[in-house]
Amino acid sequence: MTPEGRSALLRGAGFAAALVAVAAAGLWTGAQVRRWRSPPPPAPPPPAFAAGDRFPAVPLIAEDGAAAASDDLLAGRGGVVLFIDPDCPACTDALGVWQSLLESSALAGLPVVGISSAPPEALAAYRARLGLGFPLYSDPGALFAREHGVTMVPTTVVVDAGGTVRLAGYLPVDNIDPEEIVELAGG
Repeated sequence: MTPEGRSALLRGAGFAAALVAVAAAGLWTGAQVRRWRSPPPPAPPPPAFAAGDRFPAVPLIAEDGAAAASDDLLAGRGGVVLFIDPDCPACTDALGVWQSLLESSALAGLPVVGISSAPPEALAAYRARLGLGFPLYSDPGALFAREHGVTMVPTTVVVDAGGTVRLAGYLPVDNIDPEEIVELAGG
């Protein structure tokens, strides 16, 4: 290759390198501008319930359409409240485990109730299909769940006889200790 040809090749390579550098700088600048213009991600919601909270009074609807108040579900007895969704396979599994615990008397008579945003008639059919011996209540529009930060299902809330939350959160079905639940609920 002649010196003139080498010189032209180097100029072409230099131009290509400069073009790549300008393009990379443009992409980086665009990403920075997008990041600068984008709002920060929303803050995570507060925990659903915390131990020591008072279990709230929120209107619910029973499977038969009757009005119910959330704080009356376990009033004076303590027990377990499960936030569920009938379309959630983990919820169906959890409900089956809780039903088994009730049938075996492992919960020493503590009541279990479920709360879902599904309509009452859908909950009645779901409960019958699963053979559940405990009631399910409708939280229309998931107002109760949203107002109290329930962001995942199934969420388990253990309430004592005085209406105080003793345990709340996602409780994997293979980690349910009925003796601990009974103790927390004051049974």
